[in-house]
Order: sequence, then C-alpha cells, then structure tokens
Amino acid sequence: MLLAAAALTLAMASAACSGAPQDAGQDAGQADSGAGFENRVWMQDDAASGRPGVMRVFLSGGSLIMDSCWETYRLAAWRRIDADTIAWDEDGVEIVAGVAAPEDGRLMLTLKLRGGEETMALGEAAAPYLCPDVPKE
Repeated sequence: MLLAAAALTLAMASAACSGAPQDAGQDAGQADSGAGFENRVWMQDDAASGRPGVMRVFLSGGSLIMDSCWETYRLAAWRRIDADTIAWDEDGVEIVAGVAAPEDGRLMLTLKLRGGEETMALGEAAAPYLCPDVPKE
C-alpha cells in the first residue's frame, strides 16, 4: 500500500513537471520565428567570442540565466516584444535582440546595440560540459 502511494505521488509529480508553461498571450498552435528557444541551454561559439562557455538560458517564466567560464553568473528578466524580438536588462541598459527560430541546433540573436547590430551565434549545449582552465592574470 505504501509503495503504491509513493508510485502514485511520483507519477503525479512527473506529470505536473513534464510540460513548460504556456504564455497566456500566445495560442498553443500559434507559431512565431522565435518559438522553440525557451527552456534550452545555449552556448556561444567559442571561436567567434574568444571566450569559453558563454551561456544563455531563456526560461519561459521570464528569467534569463547568463553565465560563462570567466564571469560570475547573472539572472535577469527577459520579455518578448513581438514574435521576432526579445529584450532584457544588463546593468540598467535594455538589450533588444532579434531572434530567429532555432534551426539544426543553432540560435541566432541579432543584438541591437548603441554601436550598431551584432550577431550572437549560439548552439544547443551538450551535457556534460566543463569549463576549461582560464589563466589568471
């Protein structure tokens, strides 16, 4: 009896956690170019950035986790401006980015910065990942 109750509790907990929450303003069947990038771990191409382990995780609840191998992690709020554009705050500055739908495990963000546009190419992260040793200066 106790074993059956434990199995039922585990099954109910698994079912409750199995799906990502829906955005109340977006129909379940509505497709947009940014769909599919949420709730996934994205790593910037090391060769392009020159810095290892630059990571972004856009959680569907509106939290953004930013981390890298050489910097302390950061939590920020992010929001969708429209189907193709998102924004988040970094040190009091709003960063606006165009987002293209992930394709072949790749996500392209077009950052609209003061000095012009900059493309951030991200790939879906594979586990496990361990940051390389970063030399201390």
